[in-house]
Amino acid sequence: MPSRRRTDRRRLVDVAERYWIGQQKIEAIAQDTGMSRSTISRLLQQARDEGVIEFVVHHTRDDVGPLRRALHERYGVESLIPRIAADVGEPLRRVAIGREAALWLSALVEPGTSLGVTWGSTVEAVSLQLQKNHVDGVRIVQVHGSANVEAIGVNYASRVLDRFGDAFDAPVHLLPLPTLFDSAATREAMWRERSIKDALAIRRSVGLIVTSVGTSGSGRPSRLYQSGLLSQEDTLELRDQQVVGNLASVFFRRDGSTDGISLNDRSTGIPFDEFREIPVRLFVVAGRQKAEATRAVLAAGLVTHLVTDPETAVQILDTT
Repeated sequence: MPSRRRTDRRRLVDVAERYWIGQQKIEAIAQDTGMSRSTISRLLQQARDEGVIEFVVHHTRDDVGPLRRALHERYGVESLIPRIAADVGEPLRRVAIGREAALWLSALVEPGTSLGVTWGSTVEAVSLQLQKNHVDGVRIVQVHGSANVEAIGVNYASRVLDRFGDAFDAPVHLLPLPTLFDSAATREAMWRERSIKDALAIRRSVGLIVTSVGTSGSGRPSRLYQSGLLSQEDTLELRDQQVVGNLASVFFRRDGSTDGISLNDRSTGIPFDEFREIPVRLFVVAGRQKAEATRAVLAAGLVTHLVTDPETAVQILDTT
């Protein structure tokens, strides 16, 4: 049973979202919720006082508002787009996106949340900017295997997860597996192990996930492609199967499909049908080279919340 504090917080969020985001009038909110107009007004004031809703006055032209609205209209997602100059390099873009995502995450995590975390450069940027925020009953869950090889550093994934655990004062549940098995048969055998079944059951409890998309192109391939786990044969196979990216080590095509991609039979990632069952799916994406892969996961209904930079947002929306 949810705590009184949690119930009150949800009510404040619901009323604030209806009024300021949904543009509902107080009378309509009162009618929908069965509360009086005076109660709604009091809750709106309380939401402001407690920081549930914040206001920022921009003295310059709003250049990200239209992008956010377009993303919502086309894909039904909530988004944050920090203002980043076009000439800012990718590392600083990740820092800006990580900062916005870390703040948003603090508002999204509720008591009892199982928070799924992937690993990669942009998720790492989020982990480095998390502030201490104790929330009762939170646990951090690793959702796909690790790549503990020299190319990306020993225990890289666990360090990212540990930062989330430290921030929320939460235990970390690791998935003690490689990112990719050598064969599909090996994965099937491991899936039958009792300890792995228990770890996968915890993964299925995830209610909020922080993740990104990986790509092999551009001057800086994503962590998975730097890890040395993919052989030259694997890379050629992905190209032949028209793969444009991966989501937590599950590979997908431009249309978001994953079927018939042989490497997925060896992957420890979450199948997309299972992924869609996670209620809140926060994606952090930095760089124009990620636009095609991000567009694919958006169109496939895999994203509920998105933090990206303006240039990437423009590229995502440009389907010409």
